[in-house]
Amino acid sequence: MTLSSADTAATPKLLPTPEPDPALVLGLAAIADPTRLRILAALRAGHDSCRDLEGYVGIHVSDLARQVGMTQPAVSQHLARLRQANLVLVTRKGQFAYYLRNEPALKQLGAAMADL
Repeated sequence: MTLSSADTAATPKLLPTPEPDPALVLGLAAIADPTRLRILAALRAGHDSCRDLEGYVGIHVSDLARQVGMTQPAVSQHLARLRQANLVLVTRKGQFAYYLRNEPALKQLGAAMADL
């Protein structure tokens, strides 16, 4: 079956859509995993309960692993994805790494989602 000129005239032309921001795609991919969402929630809970302590720099990966019920290497892999998306910050003290949520980046991700 071929389309007549009347059929093609009635078909609306679609406007080209811009390419999505790569940071938005990376951020959405990072939070698409339920485990990474649990890690972000654990980081928020830890931050809320400890942020006023002097010298607080974040939560150690072994503490996060205990909170989310996973091995430390598995949590480290998830944290690496969150770091790639700039959604968590890491502070190193000697051989230890401490993690915090990157609140400005998370807010920016939320605003970008709202603008879709």
